[in-house]
Amino acid sequence: MKRVKEFFNQRIKRGLVRRLNNLKIASVAREVARKEPQANGAPVVFFKASTGIDDLSWNSGFHLLASWAFRLQGIPVAYFACDAGMSKCVLGTNRDNPHKEMPCKSCVMQSKTLYMGVPKLTLDGGPQTVVNWFDFQHDSELASRISSLSISELSTFMISRLVHYVCLD
Repeated sequence: MKRVKEFFNQRIKRGLVRRLNNLKIASVAREVARKEPQANGAPVVFFKASTGIDDLSWNSGFHLLASWAFRLQGIPVAYFACDAGMSKCVLGTNRDNPHKEMPCKSCVMQSKTLYMGVPKLTLDGGPQTVVNWFDFQHDSELASRISSLSISELSTFMISRLVHYVCLD
């Protein structure tokens, strides 16, 4: 009984701490969005496949602080963020049950907290600092095209597609 009580106490405490942290992050994110100067130049691309399922990871924290620093210096930032966009996620895959559904809802909620106040990508030449939310869409042609590529060739291919996407779309 004592272990059950401790488990629920820890779960409740963790949930409260997570929510308080997210409120603080969202507040600072809105402040950055409000204070960033007019951006100019080519954007710096930040890709965030996941933010940590429920909490801010060290990687996510660095990602966020670095991108905020660029934005506050007037350097445009293009965020690419997962909105349930991966067929399998390193953070969400259950190694005991790899076919179990991904925990996307919680992870996407965390991402949306990080990018509070940043507009979605638009094609009308709007703000230069944007979030491009992507979701999973199986592409048989793409899968066929990259299936025989080496790691080096795959890296080159992915970089060229990302540059094309950011610069031309």
